[in-house]
Amino acid sequence: MRLKLTLQCRPNSVLSLNYQYALQAVIYKVLERADPVFSHWLHEKGYEASGKLFKLFTFSDLQGLPYGIDRYAQTICFQGSTVYWQVSFCVDKDVEKFIVGLFQNQQLEVVTPNGKVVFTVQGVEMLSPPPFGDTMRFKAITPICLSEQTDTDKQAQYRDPAHPNFEKLFFGNLENKCKAAYGDNSPNPSITKSLNHAITQSLKILTAPRMKGLMTYKKNLARPIKTIGYTFDFEVTADPAWLRVAYDAGFGIKNSGGFGFCEVVN
Repeated sequence: MRLKLTLQCRPNSVLSLNYQYALQAVIYKVLERADPVFSHWLHEKGYEASGKLFKLFTFSDLQGLPYGIDRYAQTICFQGSTVYWQVSFCVDKDVEKFIVGLFQNQQLEVVTPNGKVVFTVQGVEMLSPPPFGDTMRFKAITPICLSEQTDTDKQAQYRDPAHPNFEKLFFGNLENKCKAAYGDNSPNPSITKSLNHAITQSLKILTAPRMKGLMTYKKNLARPIKTIGYTFDFEVTADPAWLRVAYDAGFGIKNSGGFGFCEVVN
């Protein structure tokens, strides 16, 4: 499910350019008000598959016009009073109305190192999902992040779309995410369809990837963590149920940090 939030704030409100971690904290706070136990479990652990953990939600950047960016101060200023934000969850249909209610009439305090803004939720709209097929085109609104660690690496290395392992990592992550979402009932991409042909997974990059590094500021860390991802348009072939999970929960890793939020390209 995908929600579009209409937010109100004071004109000329300022946040740090890297505000994604602060938005993640807002989502956990909203969930905590309704169910502290679930919020704590999701924050500390989450859904598991193949020894990996998934939060199964993601979100867009804040969209508000006009705005100004101060590269020296590393801040963004929302000069108007209306800002839009999309939040996406991979949840059962019977939970959707509950999630919608959590955000209605809320005040969302976004705190960053170089600015704090209190947004008032003026409207919550549940967006209709697109029709899902075997092959779809997407635009990465926020960067898609993938990484791997080999025997010679001291830590995981971020991979760009031109790397020979990128497609393998892309579908490996998607498979585990679907297992986490569906459990033992996870759809199998090799299931024969009505035309008696199996789905062959493929990924085609359609536009030149643009690298973007986002900094995560945590109080318990001396230095911020830099995460690298890429924005690009792409065409992907996979089981439609898999693509629905990726649309709701995000493509790639670190989705709960605002990575992998994509929109369908017609």
